[in-house]
Amino acid sequence: MLYLFIAVITVPAVSFLGPVAIREYGLESEYDDVTGKMNVIYRILSPALCSSILVLVCEALLSQLGFDVPTQRWLPSLFYWAILGIAKLLTRKSLIHPLAFLIEVSCSVALASLLERFVVGGYLSFGIDVLDQSNFAFEMELAIFYVAVQMVVTLATRHRYRVDIIRAFRNYRSSIASTGAYEDASAGYSDGVLADTSEKQLFGYERRFGDLLTKRYTQDPLLRTIFFTIMAIEDSNRPEAWRFFERIACSLGVAKTTGIMQQQSDDPLSDKESVLLAVKYVEKMWDRYLETFAKSAECCSGNYLIVGRGWYEYDYLSLADTLEGTFGNLYGDYCGTRLLDADWVFCQVRQFEERNLYDLLPKTIIASGTLFALETEWLSSHFASWIDAHTIRSVFRSGMSASKVALPNHYELVIEHADIKEVNHYCDALKSQDCFIEQVTFADGLIAIVKFSCEEKPSWEPIGAEYSYISG
Repeated sequence: MLYLFIAVITVPAVSFLGPVAIREYGLESEYDDVTGKMNVIYRILSPALCSSILVLVCEALLSQLGFDVPTQRWLPSLFYWAILGIAKLLTRKSLIHPLAFLIEVSCSVALASLLERFVVGGYLSFGIDVLDQSNFAFEMELAIFYVAVQMVVTLATRHRYRVDIIRAFRNYRSSIASTGAYEDASAGYSDGVLADTSEKQLFGYERRFGDLLTKRYTQDPLLRTIFFTIMAIEDSNRPEAWRFFERIACSLGVAKTTGIMQQQSDDPLSDKESVLLAVKYVEKMWDRYLETFAKSAECCSGNYLIVGRGWYEYDYLSLADTLEGTFGNLYGDYCGTRLLDADWVFCQVRQFEERNLYDLLPKTIIASGTLFALETEWLSSHFASWIDAHTIRSVFRSGMSASKVALPNHYELVIEHADIKEVNHYCDALKSQDCFIEQVTFADGLIAIVKFSCEEKPSWEPIGAEYSYISG
């Protein structure tokens, strides 16, 4: 049990201390580039050395307490590779070539066994002099030196990334405080969400997961920015080593969210599977946000959002700036709380995405998506926008039939205590008489006001309600 516990600790230790400075180290990647050999060397050496060091520490403590000292010191290395293999199978990740994986396992376990026999055993017999008497011990000194160098570089790199992120976050909060845009800018750094938004990290996300996104994510750059912002936050909250244990916990029925996007599932999810589940989830979040934005004072007072049947169009800069100040609230739809200050993370990812567009930003965005499916059916136009929280109107665009746009007689139909079924009925009845429905105001159970125009006065009977003449 002690050796199994040591193996469990060794798994995240090896992953965390891996050579990220070489190229974002991963236990199942980096076999086919210029750093592949060094990474394979690290994979073979580090489990044996890390577990052996932990074994020696445990044995020293057991000796001091008067307990018998275990002798099979190579077992933690074997347990390490068993845990790793099970984790790969649970996450449906390829074990590269089975023979290659077996060679790695064999070399690492054999190395641990030799380390126990010639170095640890020699130390117990000869003391510190073993370092001069054994060629294998000297080679192990070189191996330890190599792994130590990798660990130093890794820790320095991780620290530099963290310091850069903290400094950028504080500068961001200072800048928004100076403009008065942030009421609580004096709040501590702990109030904000930290995430690695370095260009290297974000390019890594794009490279690994960009092809899994739907076409809409290409059409709508803000939706894409939202997705990778959430990914950066979730990845920082649940690093790869942590997700490894989460998948094991999920298999035991303890954890429910797994993968880089922390999606819920009864079965453990790989990073790719969690991304595929999150794609639709984030789209629905964005739909709700756009529908709320369309009815808000922020949009109705002059910003630009037009809704079509199966698509929408917005002014990029105005909506991007609004989203930058409210992203923390939107992120609450994903994480369950709206109290996290995640706006800064969105700002960093937005800048990254805009650099990918050479900072030549579009004026308007048109993307697929169904917003206000019911309300847009009330109107005669294929284009609509909201003028307040209860009133949607037809938008007249170039190319529309002049006869439809310039009908001479304008009327207003008012229905008190109206519900949705009644509004549907009245709008269908008016359209059946070739009336053009210009605008609908609706408060469920309170009132509905339908403004429409006709070539000639429509008949009362098909409509089933009275209407008043406005102007000609």
